Amino acid sequence: FIFFSVKMFSQNAVNDTDLRTLVTLLDYISKDYPVAVEDGKIINQFEFAEMSEFATKSIALQEDLSHTINNTRFEKLHEPLQELQQAVADKKDPEAISTIALNVKNKILDLGILKITPNRYPSLKNGASLYQNNCVSCHGGKGYGDGALAGNLNPAPTNFHEAQLSPLQAYNVIKLGIEGTGMASYNRLTEEELWDLSFYVLSLKHNEEISRAQLPSNLHLDSISKWNDEELQHFLNKSFSNITVGQVRNYEPERPEPLNVALTNLDLSYNEYQKGNNKIAEKYALTSYLEGVELVENILGASAPSLVRDIE
Repeated sequence: FIFFSVKMFSQNAVNDTDLRTLVTLLDYISKDYPVAVEDGKIINQFEFAEMSEFATKSIALQEDLSHTINNTRFEKLHEPLQELQQAVADKKDPEAISTIALNVKNKILDLGILKITPNRYPSLKNGASLYQNNCVSCHGGKGYGDGALAGNLNPAPTNFHEAQLSPLQAYNVIKLGIEGTGMASYNRLTEEELWDLSFYVLSLKHNEEISRAQLPSNLHLDSISKWNDEELQHFLNKSFSNITVGQVRNYEPERPEPLNVALTNLDLSYNEYQKGNNKIAEKYALTSYLEGVELVENILGASAPSLVRDIE
C-alpha cells in the first residue's frame, strides 16, 4: 500500500461495515444501472428505483463516515456522490454513471483506509470446501446459480460464469450479505475463510483443466484481489504476459505442511534461545504456533486432546 501523510483513524467494526457497504453500493450502481435505463429512458422501474436508492444511501454513508474518518480527501467525495445521484435522476447514459461510481470507489480504495488484501494467498482447496458447505444450495455445484433453492429466490442467485466480479467484491458481499435478497451475511467466517471462498467463486468460470503457471513478478496479490477478470486481462495484455486469466484465478501456491512449519520454527526458536536471543526465540515460537499448530489444532484436538494442551 501507499501511505499518505494524512491522519488515519482507528477503524472499528462499524466503520469497516459501512465502508464496505459504500464500496459495494458503488459497484452495484456501475454494474446494474444499464438494466434500469437505456437511451435516457427507464426500462425497468424496480431497478431504477433501486439505483436511485443506492445513490442516496451512498451519500448518507459518506456523510456519516466523515464524522469518524479524519481525512480531507474522503470528505471531498461528497461532491462526486451528489453528482452521481443527480446523474441517476437525470437518467444519464450508463457509461457516465459507471465512470462516476467507479471513480469514487477507486478513490476510497486508494486512501488505504479499508483492508482489501488477504494476509496470505487464499486457498482454493479450502474455498471449495466452504462453497460446498455454504453455497451449493443456491448457486449450484458449478456456480451457475441453479442450486436446489434457486427457483424460490427473487432476485435469482448470482451466476458466477456471467458475473463480472473481483474477489474484493465477492468478499464484501459474502461478508455483508445483501439486504432484501436471499444472500445472507457470512460474517461468522474468519477473514481467511472469507478470502478463500471469494477467490474460489472467481475460479468457477475458469474451471476447465488449466496448466499450472507461476504468477508474473509484477502481478501482486492486492491487484489480483481488487481486479475483475476484464481488468486483469487488460493488465496481462499490457505486460505481454503468457499467463491467462484462468491460470491466475486457479493459482494455488505450494504450501508447506503446518506441522513442518511448526517444527522448523521451533528449531529456529531453540537455536536463538541457545544464543541468548530471547526475543527472536519468542518470535519463532509464536510463529510455530500461529502458522503451524493452530492450522491443525482442531484435528489434533479430536484425536489427541492432551497433546494440544501440552503444546499450548
